[in-house]
Amino acid sequence: MPITVGRRTVLLLSALLPQTLAQDCSCYGDFSWCSLHSVCCNNAWSCFTYCMYCGDGPAPCKTEPACTHPPGPVPICEKGWPTFDTPAELAKSPWGDYFSDLYGVTPPAAEFPLATSAWWMLFGALVAKHQVSLPASVGRCPPPDCQLNLIGLDNAYSPKDSQWIWHPPPYKAFADGTWVEVMHQRDPFGDEHNGAWFLLAKGSGVWYQIGKSLSFDEHADAYAHFGVTSNEALCRAAAAAGWNTLQFVAHRDHVNYPCDHAGKYAYMNQEIVGVQLRGTYTCGSAAKPDFATLRAGWASEPCDCDPSLEYINCGRQLLSSPSTISSSLSTLESSATRMMPWSPSVPTDCSSAKPTRPAWFASCLSEGACIQVTIQAPSVSALVLQPSTLGTNVTAGYDWCIDHTNRLVYAKLAAPPPSSVAFFAAVDDATGHSCRFLTHHWVDGDLIRVYERRNLTCDLDWTQLPGPENITKGTLRISP
Repeated sequence: MPITVGRRTVLLLSALLPQTLAQDCSCYGDFSWCSLHSVCCNNAWSCFTYCMYCGDGPAPCKTEPACTHPPGPVPICEKGWPTFDTPAELAKSPWGDYFSDLYGVTPPAAEFPLATSAWWMLFGALVAKHQVSLPASVGRCPPPDCQLNLIGLDNAYSPKDSQWIWHPPPYKAFADGTWVEVMHQRDPFGDEHNGAWFLLAKGSGVWYQIGKSLSFDEHADAYAHFGVTSNEALCRAAAAAGWNTLQFVAHRDHVNYPCDHAGKYAYMNQEIVGVQLRGTYTCGSAAKPDFATLRAGWASEPCDCDPSLEYINCGRQLLSSPSTISSSLSTLESSATRMMPWSPSVPTDCSSAKPTRPAWFASCLSEGACIQVTIQAPSVSALVLQPSTLGTNVTAGYDWCIDHTNRLVYAKLAAPPPSSVAFFAAVDDATGHSCRFLTHHWVDGDLIRVYERRNLTCDLDWTQLPGPENITKGTLRISP
């Protein structure tokens, strides 16, 4: 059985955040409602994040139990999914051709009776090819009080031609040694040099072996357990301790789940992390997948991965269009566009002989949303730090400055999220090679991401939870 570690998020944050903020926001109950942003706060961190910008009053958030689902099972609103009792019955249906095409072999006897409602992910191209009749879609997002509806978006990495059968939370961790169908997009956020982050996707046709696993609710719980402060450090620590997989069954993340607010769901899938793999590769490694780790068929056949494809696969391109987050910045781009033009209210050059935080950083302890990035590049003597862009998008909603002498970047949120993002570049002036990174603010904290590597190694370690000074810190290590 996987070991489950209890939630520590609230206790951890209570220790880290200024007490006045915690009291003012009144957000440390089970659920709160931020009326200014129409956001249901359903854990300590998202409450803190949004309450900072809810207004100037002493209690900007009010308790709102109706903003989440009442306890108990969610009603089954779609009952049109067929169940097949025998292989012969399935063979007479277009579903039989769909499954044979997807898995390459017919379902084994153990799969019967086969309830199609148990599947999660459907490939639009195969549905059309085999003329499979599906129930009517309810649209992009699931309705608040239903399950088994056909929807268009389970998570931000969903390919545009995929469809999903909605299975609401709560979710349970899989037992050790279980084969599970998963999906994975090749490192869209630049933080999978250690660990490959999968989402549950029954129907993907790619099976991952859970192996020896630990289960947590949230990332902060795992950070506390292993004594680390970033995803890559977490995976390194778990792998060194002999674990194969970390499972997160209740991770709240509006970036991952854009439909969470529409359906009033705290989260919409569960994360399965192969800590001994590398998500910078489509299938978790540079070599062909180990038969003991990934399989095709009904977890019975070797997975002959094509590493040139964007999504995890066993040698077939079943997707005809990219995900809604085909890069780490698809959502951030729209945020930046809405905010243009933007001019920082502080001097953008804060160079000094010794590392000295700018005066406007003094308010971080009381206001939060501060980010400090240290750039280390001992082998790149001509390194230049400068503001950057993403296509036509520019920095929006941030005050920032660069200490060129000490290679430090400071950024502080100056406009309400989510319309806020700051882009920076570290450029080797001798070659033009570069690392480009961003700072951003979402419901689960301040984010630092590398979004482009151009002929340089750009390794980023960062702490999503702010330290005692209420500053989120990161270190970007650059080498040729």
